[in-house]
Amino acid sequence: MSNKPNILIIVLFVVSILFSGANTYLILNNQSTQQKWNDATGSSLTDLGAKLDKTNSDIATLDQATKNNIDSKYNDLKTQITTTNNNLGTLRGDLNAQGEKSASDLTQVKSTLQSKIDSLSTDFNTHASLTASNIYIDTYKSVVLVWNSAGQGSGFLFDDNRHIVTNWHLVKTGTNLEVEYYDGTRCSATIVGTDPYSDLAVLLPTTIPSGVTPLRFGDSSTCSIGESVVTVGNPLGTAGSLSSGYISQKNVEISMTGIPLVINEIQLDLTIAPGSSGGALINFNKEVLGVTNGILGGYSYAVPSNIVKRVTDSIISKGTYQHPLFGWGLYELNKDNILYYNIFNVDTSQRGLMVTSLTAGLPAQKAGILVSVYKTDPNGKWGNEAKDIILAINGVTVKTFDDYVQYVEEHVSPHDEVDFTLWRSGSISHVKITPTYRPQYSP
Repeated sequence: MSNKPNILIIVLFVVSILFSGANTYLILNNQSTQQKWNDATGSSLTDLGAKLDKTNSDIATLDQATKNNIDSKYNDLKTQITTTNNNLGTLRGDLNAQGEKSASDLTQVKSTLQSKIDSLSTDFNTHASLTASNIYIDTYKSVVLVWNSAGQGSGFLFDDNRHIVTNWHLVKTGTNLEVEYYDGTRCSATIVGTDPYSDLAVLLPTTIPSGVTPLRFGDSSTCSIGESVVTVGNPLGTAGSLSSGYISQKNVEISMTGIPLVINEIQLDLTIAPGSSGGALINFNKEVLGVTNGILGGYSYAVPSNIVKRVTDSIISKGTYQHPLFGWGLYELNKDNILYYNIFNVDTSQRGLMVTSLTAGLPAQKAGILVSVYKTDPNGKWGNEAKDIILAINGVTVKTFDDYVQYVEEHVSPHDEVDFTLWRSGSISHVKITPTYRPQYSP
């Protein structure tokens, strides 16, 4: 940008000041002659010329400095613009690449979601078409009446080798064992093996009618409270009867007269009558979730299918089933129990299973497990000093006795090494124990 207009302004401003000064001098000194005016004006003009020359020099210097500064700033700005353009180009390339990647990812996500939607839609349509009646029609032929001289109950076909599962308590006594099918035909059957601790038995009939197919097991660990289920059995000798309801609780410890259960069961909000024991508990995928085996306190109960599979597989292959045994007594910790029994060296928020006793010669005692001590607390009051508290089994947290039983019975076998996480007198430690097996039950 040119500085000439600025120079002109400065010159006029200087001239104005000089003339103003001359006029003031003439007025104050009353010098009105032409000569004095000429002398004063000539002197002033001479000074003005000198001042103008210096001003021009200063302006030229300033102009050059300004120009140099502008050129420098311009070059800097130009460099910055070039750098910015380069950065923008790089960013644009990155954004394009990311856009392509995002588009690819979005396509993959869309494909995955669509697949899930299709699958859910299929499942929904399948379930929407299923009713208790539909399930009954597809399963009742596989359910049988189990007869012997002591009474009758239920059972069902569960594999392609004619094996039928029923309750141990139905066949523990009596003779002349027979099974009756949906069409009324009967045949004799033999006992392949039994397991009183889970109230299960496996039978082998001599024949089965055509058209009778085995029921398939589901995963009982995935069933949920409130899930709709049906049972198909033979209450009071009425062949192929249906009951429907809900799962009201899982992993429940119960005690039934004459049955030495060491497993937990599924609790059912539905009605089954005597004669339905040994029947099939079925979900709306037509999968067996358990074997019904009793009524207690207004609820019905079933042996979970995951236990049934373990037991029946072993009975068929080995003739028996062995339950793991560690040889200790355990006490479930919660706030009420801790306060009531004055377990004085743990906080009331502590959870887990405190070891209270050991059986000599069994795995827990051999592994060096420590038992709680009954003694006076620091205030002189009698209570219990905890030593070992079970917190987890193979990394799976166990807070209650039901948690412990469920994990051990579904995932632990005799002679398999098990890692226990323990609270031991205030610190965390690990102990590995290899269980033996529970002796066979003898009434």
